[in-house]
Amino acid sequence: IKDLLSIFKYKKQVINLNFQVHKLVELVNECCLDMQAAARAHNVMLRPDLRLQDATVKIDAPSFKRLLCNLLDNAIKFSPEGETVDIV
Repeated sequence: IKDLLSIFKYKKQVINLNFQVHKLVELVNECCLDMQAAARAHNVMLRPDLRLQDATVKIDAPSFKRLLCNLLDNAIKFSPEGETVDIV
C-alpha cells in the first residue's frame, strides 16, 4: 500500500524532488544496511561493486534510496538461497 501511495503522489506531483550531488557508494551502502535483515532471512548476500567508490550522482536521495531498496527487496525475494546479489 505504501508503494501505491508513493506512485499516486508522483502522478499527482505532490512530491518535490531535491536534486543534490551525492556519493553513489554511500547511498548504495545505506540501502544495503537497510536490507541486510531481509537478505539474512533469505540467506542472500548483498555485494556492492567496488567501482562505485568514486562515482557521484545528482539525484533526489530519498527517491533513489526508495527505488534501490525496492529493487534489492525484489532481488532478495527472488534469488535462490545462498546466492549473491551484485550491485553494479
